[in-house]
Amino acid sequence: MLYNNSISGTIPSSLCSLENLELLDLSTNMLTGKFPNCQENSEPYKRLGIVNLNTNNLSGEFPSVFKGHPNVIFVDLSYNQFSGNLPLWIWEKIPNLVLLRLRSNMFYGFYGHIPELTTSKELQFLDLAYNLSGSIPHSLVNLSAMARTSGYSNLLHRSVAGQGPHLYNSEYYMIYFTERVPVSTKGQQLEFSRELSHMVILDLSCNSLTGVIPQDIGALIALKGFLSWNQLSGEIPVSIGQLKQLESLDLSHNQQSGLIPSSMSGLTYLQQSIWKDSDRKTIRHL
Repeated sequence: MLYNNSISGTIPSSLCSLENLELLDLSTNMLTGKFPNCQENSEPYKRLGIVNLNTNNLSGEFPSVFKGHPNVIFVDLSYNQFSGNLPLWIWEKIPNLVLLRLRSNMFYGFYGHIPELTTSKELQFLDLAYNLSGSIPHSLVNLSAMARTSGYSNLLHRSVAGQGPHLYNSEYYMIYFTERVPVSTKGQQLEFSRELSHMVILDLSCNSLTGVIPQDIGALIALKGFLSWNQLSGEIPVSIGQLKQLESLDLSHNQQSGLIPSSMSGLTYLQQSIWKDSDRKTIRHL
């Protein structure tokens, strides 16, 4: 780990030859250029579990090196200059991905839209803020990890606790999780480390998303935070009242209309709710 330094220059290609690399943390430096184009089946990366490159000046497309590495569970590329389409293979080739944080880059979705999410079974923390345009795909409601009654991923929970195990070629190894991740929730920017395994967050804020919120959003019963400051229209879905674990909801700065669903009165954990009442032009808080 070389995080929180003043390291500059590019990431050397020799990184591809590191043996048994499990955790890569180069965050909060001054790195530039593209991530090395290692071979997709590079043996040293087979054990890679956590990648944190946030707060640099890295560029290029979403790194293809993560293809075919099923043990990757945590990817944070936020606050860089990555660009291009979000590739469809993210969900297919990184099947155990639990946390994906791409905030403040220049991604523009897959042909202008967020890629379909039907193949992602473990994703419970998705931060795409300050990037995208297009519409919210209906497949969002199929994120089964956000619909678990347990409310957290066993994979991330084990990594956070430093308990393991992760299965790799019939051997067990451990990832000791030390990352601190800022999370926009309850009207504040809070940092989480060991508690992160229990955070179920969907942050689509400050994009240029249009269209409506999927009517079946209520299927994501484990959601604790849902933020969307965009150009969304239509009514707030009645099913949002099914999100009983919701603690923070921000639908402000959209173009939504209609009544606030009475079903929201049952959201007993909700500590902050902000939306724009298009009739009275006010912000209301629960």
